[in-house]
Amino acid sequence: MSASTTSRHAIERRAVRKLDISILPIVSMFYLLSYLDRSNIGNARVAGLQKDLKMTDQQYQICLTVLFVPYILAEIPANLILRKVTPRILMPSLLTLWGLMVTLQGM
Repeated sequence: MSASTTSRHAIERRAVRKLDISILPIVSMFYLLSYLDRSNIGNARVAGLQKDLKMTDQQYQICLTVLFVPYILAEIPANLILRKVTPRILMPSLLTLWGLMVTLQGM
């Protein structure tokens, strides 16, 4: 390899490392929040939600279906939109809209 190729690889590695340091913590936080969001329904059941609401097992399963089917169906359009819109616009927009929606449901 020539000197210019070696320096180019070094510059590229530094750029990738800088991107990793700035992007990975944010993406990891989003993944953790997504996991917590999906697991909360199970945690609520263990904490006595089903018993407190006097739900049967079938009613609880219907709740899970109502929760997860739209969640899964929303993944496809979100990935298609991601091709048109950059992640730096889509991710904060989705998180903000989700936060507003959850906040307004509590009112």
